[in-house]
Amino acid sequence: SFFMNMVAIPDLLGGLVPYMHRAWTAGSNAGEPGLHDQPWHYYLEILIFSRFGPGPWWSEILILVLSMVGMAGSVLVSRDPSRPMLVPRFLTFFSIMMLIVYSVTPYKTPWLMLGFWHGIILMAGIGLVILLDCLERKISVFTCLIVLGIGICHLGYQAWQASFRFYADTRNPYVYAQTSTNLPELSRRIENLAAVHPDGERILVKVMIPEDDYWPLPWYLRRLENVGYWNRIVENPDGDIIITMPFLESNLDARLEKSYVRSFYGLRPEILLLVLVEENLWETFMSSPVDRVPQEEG
Repeated sequence: SFFMNMVAIPDLLGGLVPYMHRAWTAGSNAGEPGLHDQPWHYYLEILIFSRFGPGPWWSEILILVLSMVGMAGSVLVSRDPSRPMLVPRFLTFFSIMMLIVYSVTPYKTPWLMLGFWHGIILMAGIGLVILLDCLERKISVFTCLIVLGIGICHLGYQAWQASFRFYADTRNPYVYAQTSTNLPELSRRIENLAAVHPDGERILVKVMIPEDDYWPLPWYLRRLENVGYWNRIVENPDGDIIITMPFLESNLDARLEKSYVRSFYGLRPEILLLVLVEENLWETFMSSPVDRVPQEEG
């Protein structure tokens, strides 16, 4: 901002503190592992080979092997001015250091691999060029291209599997704390209920979930104008729609004055939502011609 916001400079450094705290201690309790703590080899295990239950096997070993060729070549190649190695050597140092830092950090999630993986992918491309240059016999080049083609086909098929078949399946190692495929149904259900409510998009929705663990509900309910979020059961919890956790049901019932129709929806793996719809609103909805999402019974 052209030195118009000088406080941003110390804030930049201060902003690193909560990230470092979360990386090393978040979720830990009296020396116990944190919720997202994983062993040092977590990322390498996913990238080299992983399989969960009857699901497919996952591997990006081709990229890893080619990147090692590229890294070795960038360090050992002769000083030929026609082949500058400054950028490859930087990428080698960058990727290895990032891999080490992310591996020794206890806090791990699959998407954090992108921190070092994009550098390794670039080095794999350089490694392929170096490998082909080193092969003198045509039969060797042909064999290398055949193996490369098979590897590329597998990576492409694996990308298709991850994107269109196992995109929210725990048998996919890249899937982690993902939004339940059931949640968009809840969003559509609430929008349909709003369509028959006198206040329309100002329908009163109360979300009461401990530790503010309601994401990504705010995104799915962003079109509604009258949604409140609490990390506890409030004194007056009644509303047109109430969203909470099943284990809070007894505490909630003790404070309700209206009657509700109840159903269950998934938020994330092993996290269930209890959804209460005011009885009169539900009856109006059921007698209306609004397109209905199938009700999820508990």
